[in-house]
Amino acid sequence: MIQDESIDLSKSSLLTFDRKIMTWALFNNNRDLYIVDGTFSIKSSSFIEDDLINLFKFFKLSEDDFLKFISNKKIGYRYNNPVLKTFFWQKYTANSFYTFKRSQDFEKKTLSFIINSSPFYSHQFAIPKFEITRLMNKFNSNTLRKKNDPNIIIINKKNKFFYKMKVDNRYCKILNGDELVLYIKKTSCD
Repeated sequence: MIQDESIDLSKSSLLTFDRKIMTWALFNNNRDLYIVDGTFSIKSSSFIEDDLINLFKFFKLSEDDFLKFISNKKIGYRYNNPVLKTFFWQKYTANSFYTFKRSQDFEKKTLSFIINSSPFYSHQFAIPKFEITRLMNKFNSNTLRKKNDPNIIIINKKNKFFYKMKVDNRYCKILNGDELVLYIKKTSCD
């Protein structure tokens, strides 16, 4: 139960990986998002990478979790990683016409699929192996950056990846709905 009636989602520091909530927050003038959809941000890829790594460490997710998060996935008729693509929208587009830095440094099966895919698969997304290695090195060398904790954390249950997130005891769960779980700082709870 929320004690502090002054909590306003549009004005509170907010941490979510849910694109719809990010969009809603931005349209409601929330300027204190912990991570932002890459299509809405002027942050460099390097800053977005730092934000993601810091969030993985904030939620006590492992190196293996991060590797799974950034791995290439065949979903339906194409390679795609919808959550990661949220942050690096077109950067890792991969089709027979274009790959990041014109790379062919992919697993053999992935490269074969990319080479034979339509150049019109502009929403196909695959990260070259050298970039995965670089991101993993960055994850392992990066320590959690000290930042104020968010007032509100919203996790979308439909995003299967984030079931492993551990929200620590500085927060209380005030909503556990069919789709969303909402946490707020304990200072605002009973």
